[in-house]
Amino acid sequence: MGVSDMVKRKVFSCSRIVKINRRIILSISISLLLIIAIIVINGVINMNPERALKNFSRMLEEGDIDHISLTVYYTGIFSSPITSVRELINNSATRKYVFDGNQLAEHIDLLKTINKVELIPTRNISYKDARTHYVFENRGRRIFDITTAGIYKHEDGAFEIIMFINGKKFKSNYILDKIMEPFFP
Repeated sequence: MGVSDMVKRKVFSCSRIVKINRRIILSISISLLLIIAIIVINGVINMNPERALKNFSRMLEEGDIDHISLTVYYTGIFSSPITSVRELINNSATRKYVFDGNQLAEHIDLLKTINKVELIPTRNISYKDARTHYVFENRGRRIFDITTAGIYKHEDGAFEIIMFINGKKFKSNYILDKIMEPFFP
């Protein structure tokens, strides 16, 4: 075996290592991009409720109500208990109402008070009896949603009306109830 054969082996061995390193770096890069994309998408879809309400309030203050819509899904109190938003939306007894920007503009002053809403988190409970689901959208993209989930009885016997905003659990809020009242079927 001559010197040139040894050099060829070293070069071949080094090029294999470089190819393996490139694959590893490429795999890590793709994984990081996917993780970042998931975090960003999840942040947009399930935006912090307080931030979502502030963004909505800012849109209203800027007069950008023409492109905002509200879709309300409602099922009556005499239907069987509904335990998820998907079940509520797909229930045959559920009625769907859509309000466009012009209809929302009639209640602009009331909607602007949404920045005064104090959200108080509640105990770790799940949907018990979802009856109404409100979805605010801007040009077809969800801004935030509110689900009223009826009355919940705690283990200690206390009752509490709960709502979910972007999937997070909060005690029912009088101001938010008043804001949503004109759109309640």
